[in-house]
Amino acid sequence: MNKFTQPLTEMTSREKTILSLIGEGNSNKQIAKMLNLAECTITTYTINIFRKLNVNNRTHAVAIAIKNKLI
Repeated sequence: MNKFTQPLTEMTSREKTILSLIGEGNSNKQIAKMLNLAECTITTYTINIFRKLNVNNRTHAVAIAIKNKLI
């Protein structure tokens, strides 16, 4: 079993949406504007995504998402 399988299944639909938008190259500010949320809310979602994927940056998070066909 992949060490990311469990966290990937635990990601919320909002987290998956944000991860997809990160994968498109959007900043937290841009994502916040698109989703009508505060930038600090997007930052919190991003931190939660990183924690669930056990990564420290956006590039690694997107790479795992692509590898696991999340985006």
